[in-house]
Amino acid sequence: MWSSVNEKITDGTSGLNSNNGPKAIVVGTSSKGSLNKALSIGKKSNVESILGYGEMPNRILDMQKTMADVSIVALPTEGDILGTISTVETIGNTVITAIGTPSYTSDIQITVSNEGTIGTVEVTIASTGDKVHEESVIIPIDGIITRDDLGLSIVFPIDEDLIYTSANSWSFSTIAPTSSLKVLEAVITQALEIYTPEFVFIAQSVNGEFVKSLGSISERLFEDHKPVLFLTETDLDITRSLEEAIADKKTEFAKIDARFVSVVCQPGYIITSVGKVKRSVAGLCAGHLTKSNVNQSIGATNNFAIYDFELLDNWNNTHSRSLDESRLITLRTYAGLNNLFWTNGRTLASDKSDYRFIEIVRTVFKAIKLSRRAALPYIQSNGDSIGLQNLLTEVRSAIDTMVTNTPKELDDFEIDLPTDQDVVNNGVLLNIELFGIPIIRTINLNFMFKYNQSN
Repeated sequence: MWSSVNEKITDGTSGLNSNNGPKAIVVGTSSKGSLNKALSIGKKSNVESILGYGEMPNRILDMQKTMADVSIVALPTEGDILGTISTVETIGNTVITAIGTPSYTSDIQITVSNEGTIGTVEVTIASTGDKVHEESVIIPIDGIITRDDLGLSIVFPIDEDLIYTSANSWSFSTIAPTSSLKVLEAVITQALEIYTPEFVFIAQSVNGEFVKSLGSISERLFEDHKPVLFLTETDLDITRSLEEAIADKKTEFAKIDARFVSVVCQPGYIITSVGKVKRSVAGLCAGHLTKSNVNQSIGATNNFAIYDFELLDNWNNTHSRSLDESRLITLRTYAGLNNLFWTNGRTLASDKSDYRFIEIVRTVFKAIKLSRRAALPYIQSNGDSIGLQNLLTEVRSAIDTMVTNTPKELDDFEIDLPTDQDVVNNGVLLNIELFGIPIIRTINLNFMFKYNQSN
């Protein structure tokens, strides 16, 4: 018999950090840091000096706005999916092209600062986003301005009779490299051999197929005694109307069932020290997960308000509700409150699952980790009545800490050691029931207006 402690959770039948390790592992691309080498990051760490620019450092900077004073582990990953360049938007009659392999996510604006022809005309190139920079350069005779730091070459027409004037301007966007699921899975699997985080944050936008595969990975990790929640993000196609983009996203995620995966979907603007930057709110969500108790909903309005994010001008609660009903994490407003709030801490579990919410997954995972640690010293120990009672006592004592913690993480629990077990052939079975602390999701105020009856 292969000796082990096996965990099982029963799902669909009901009406975490258990160590001193990092709260989270964050994976994604960055311009600095050795690939796959773990870097410890805190709330006050200088992210730019450690990780440079990229998708991951951006999200960690956002995390720092909302996170607790805890340690997280950053793992730079290979950007095997090359970055992209958008179509160049042109004002005036002169068309230019942008080519290359972008190193950053940036918005590029090009304007004519001194009029002239090729070889004399001066243009100003301003970038915002990952890299904030502005400089003026003369377009060379070959018409190509190369910016190695951005991974770009900008190609201008070389017609000698063409005069560039202030009526000409151009703009385009770049997206930084990202990592494939294959790359991320290898890095995450290796990291979980060393660390026991509450969640893994994949700091890049992903699609439905990616999340479906991620759900399978999370189930496999659970079976390997490494239960972990995954948090990531997905984008809306905001070149279309919000209604059309949300409808497409609902269809994309409709058939995905991944009870240990949560996906943030909220376009808008992060408020930074250099102004507004268009990107997902996922980093702020990851920060709040480090700050919340395992049994606490990030939707709690008295604890997790959002101050550093601005919604799109035409966004409203109808859009938020539609995404929430699709099991995606998004933001909403409440009449009578001034800030933005999380709609719910949803997972992509089906609506019939017990594990529809992050706080349930985190609570159960913490109980599993505590119980496993308590049980492991009893592998191949005596299986007589005294040995079984000692095992029962240790597991009960471990889970009881979640009831006696302040604030409480469990309302109560029950452990049953069935009698007449065939310990020699089947091992030992403990049935563990966890009683969670309910979350108030709806409040109904029932008013009636009456006059006092006078004599």
